[in-house]
Amino acid sequence: MKIRIVVITILFGWLTSCNSSDEFLAEDPRGQLFPESFFNNATEVDLFVTSVYKDITYVFTAYHERLDFMLAGNDGLTSLLSEELSQVETFSVSEGNTGIKLAWDRAWKPIKTANAFLKNYRRAEGNMDEKDLNCAAAEARFGRAFIYFWLVRLFNEIPLITEENNEVSYTIEKASPEEIYALIVEDLKFAEEWLPVNWDNHPTRSLAGYTKGAAKSLLASVYLTMAGYPVNGGTEYYRLAAEKAKEVIDREAEYGYRLLDNFADLWLNRPLINDEIVYAIIYGREDWDDWHDRVPLAGRPTGMGGWDQYAAEINFFNKFPEGPRKDATFVTTLKFQDGSELKWEDMPLRHPYYAKEWIDNDNFSWDRMWEFDDWYSDRSQWVIRYPEVLLTYAEAQARATGTPDALAYQCMKRVRERAGIMTSLPENLNGAAFADSVFVERGWEFAGNEYCSRWFDLQRLELVEDAARAIPQKSFLPGRHAWELSIPIAPTKKSYFMPIPTDEILLNPNLKND
Repeated sequence: MKIRIVVITILFGWLTSCNSSDEFLAEDPRGQLFPESFFNNATEVDLFVTSVYKDITYVFTAYHERLDFMLAGNDGLTSLLSEELSQVETFSVSEGNTGIKLAWDRAWKPIKTANAFLKNYRRAEGNMDEKDLNCAAAEARFGRAFIYFWLVRLFNEIPLITEENNEVSYTIEKASPEEIYALIVEDLKFAEEWLPVNWDNHPTRSLAGYTKGAAKSLLASVYLTMAGYPVNGGTEYYRLAAEKAKEVIDREAEYGYRLLDNFADLWLNRPLINDEIVYAIIYGREDWDDWHDRVPLAGRPTGMGGWDQYAAEINFFNKFPEGPRKDATFVTTLKFQDGSELKWEDMPLRHPYYAKEWIDNDNFSWDRMWEFDDWYSDRSQWVIRYPEVLLTYAEAQARATGTPDALAYQCMKRVRERAGIMTSLPENLNGAAFADSVFVERGWEFAGNEYCSRWFDLQRLELVEDAARAIPQKSFLPGRHAWELSIPIAPTKKSYFMPIPTDEILLNPNLKND
């Protein structure tokens, strides 16, 4: 028995250790060198599938270097002092951008881990209940789908690697986004069937284990994205998105989802999880090694010990409706220990900051903001909040049918009233006008460094070119203020996606950027 424990411990360390500079095509032993005695029971299956969770956490560790690439091109966030991020904001990203390479390298780790699991987990047949075995496979497939969804929106045409071709290949070709989305949908359909409603009785999954509600919610967002660019699935996928989101809304009590009464409670003294969170990335696990943390200093000013990597765009801030949501979203005044204050217009960047990402200590106080300068945090990253499900239904239903129904209006009302917006939308809006209002609401609700990025909304609705203008043609877009970075070359459809890093193309010319 002691020998078995040692083997499992060594294997777990091997599975979950990897240098952050590992390349996508570098040799990866997972799925190739399994001891024949492994995957024999529930403990060993659980041990391996846990590594999928860990690898995903690692993708979004110190996420100012990775998650911001989904944000820097949008019209609500600026990156004035970070060259890597400013390239994204000005649509001039080079293949040698080191941040893009880091994002690319890390994203393939959980995919390869999930593939290795799915290739081998059936070894446990006969030693586990079929339901539990399928549940474990659903966890791996949810994780793989989530990362592929991130990669395909970031890079568009990418290799399609599954358990069938998980070995190293220097000749693999890029798959179309339609092929990638087909796998994502297949994985999430399996996940929603076999994942539990909750993990209340599980010793390690109770905080952030993938759930049936999370799978349905992510699938609704996938369908919403597939309706737009570049898949352009249109009405049929809007219909699917609305149907899937409604399945979650109809069972919100069973799933335990609700909007917190106070928007600021999402960020101030936030726990690892709460009732509004459908899916979160949990950091700081005691059984995981270092570098599984957030980095709040990336979005704070240098005057407060921060790095000034990003801030809010001015016109977006100015158009943001007043109320408790705006108050909880932005930092507009710096308070110093000597009692002095500095307004955002007089700060070095001359931009407001996002308050959401400042609050990473249990005893945080805005009256003592100078005291909190830890560069890392184990606070959770919200990936799917319940408002995303509500707004996905509202937009998708309106676009699918051409007329918003009562539930679509109710979903918007719930989000807006929590934000302090008490005025109702006009009752006679057509589907397009109502959907435009939902797009604007999504921008406000998820402003800043949230996974539900406005960049992906601009991308799928083909609004990137218009949003980059000083005076957009669409009146609901804020436009670029004169203080923002200049965009020397107007964005095109090619600007919608990041280039595959140079090192990968040198290893495999089939990955070259068109």
